[in-house]
Amino acid sequence: MKNFHLASRLIWTAYGVLALAIGFFAITIHWIRPDVGAVFLVTILLGACGTAAGFTLLVASMLGTLAMMQQKTLRRTFNVTTVLAGWLGALIVGWIAWGFWTHY
Repeated sequence: MKNFHLASRLIWTAYGVLALAIGFFAITIHWIRPDVGAVFLVTILLGACGTAAGFTLLVASMLGTLAMMQQKTLRRTFNVTTVLAGWLGALIVGWIAWGFWTHY
């Protein structure tokens, strides 16, 4: 039970950190009108936050899936949806991070 709660908190925290990074990037780019160095810095920070969030989503999804496989009582709609959101987020954010760091 503890493993699933940890996984659930990690999944939603990773999404929150990613949303904050995207918001910070958008505010910096659109409202502050920074110079080239600041744009480069916030772009690298967004890439780093995205990579960290993708890795966190992957690990938390694996932990949540393992916990649900061990205990049948955890297989409720919200729990399954949370783990699926983690897997889907890990896939999408990981794909975007891969493209970001390899420049595709």
